[in-house]
Amino acid sequence: MPVTQPATGSSGTSSTGRTPRFIESVKRAVVLGLREVFDSEHPDPEVRGIRIDMEYPQTKAEYPAIWVQFSLRRLGASGLGNPIFVDDQDRPYSLWSFDGTVSLTVVALTSRERDRISDAIIQTFAFGQMTGPTSEFLEHVREDPNVSFMVNQDELTGLGQSVTAGVPWNEDLYGYEDGYSFDITGQFRSAFTTDPVERLSEIDVYPGVRLHPEDPPQYDNLPGDWI
Repeated sequence: MPVTQPATGSSGTSSTGRTPRFIESVKRAVVLGLREVFDSEHPDPEVRGIRIDMEYPQTKAEYPAIWVQFSLRRLGASGLGNPIFVDDQDRPYSLWSFDGTVSLTVVALTSRERDRISDAIIQTFAFGQMTGPTSEFLEHVREDPNVSFMVNQDELTGLGQSVTAGVPWNEDLYGYEDGYSFDITGQFRSAFTTDPVERLSEIDVYPGVRLHPEDPPQYDNLPGDWI
């Protein structure tokens, strides 16, 4: 897949614009950030333009690849009692925070190919900020419009290498995998409501008695209209 092709999946909200899809947004931010690193300007020509996606590769044309996954560890409201915030346009929203782990699975058809990609991932996290091409990952993640999170740049956990008999399109071939993970922490908010919101300057309460549930309250010599 060319690195310029859009990431698999939809936008950060549902088609109605009301349901935030922050798990998908986290994965997409990582995918697009890594694609910025492994583009045509990467220092190592052997890893330029490799497939990076949220879906596991299924065909020979999609190998080698980096498969991106995300696992949540903690979710919680940002503030006591899950408060409702209002932005400068009078739109209400709720804010939640999260901690989680992003996993990068390297899949290849040879051990050498797998190790080259793994070395490039380690280089990106260990020394990525020292060179222009590899520093683009963190820059892209920080600027993602759908979700806000920070990457733990000080630690990259190895998940181990493995060899499996059979790949999706040929059971006689061997697949070579390696995995790495890093922690993130961030926040996401509910989508803004599309309904109009009006501020009330004042609420007046008048005492009255309803003679029937469907009748307006009865009162005498009190100002204002019944609503």
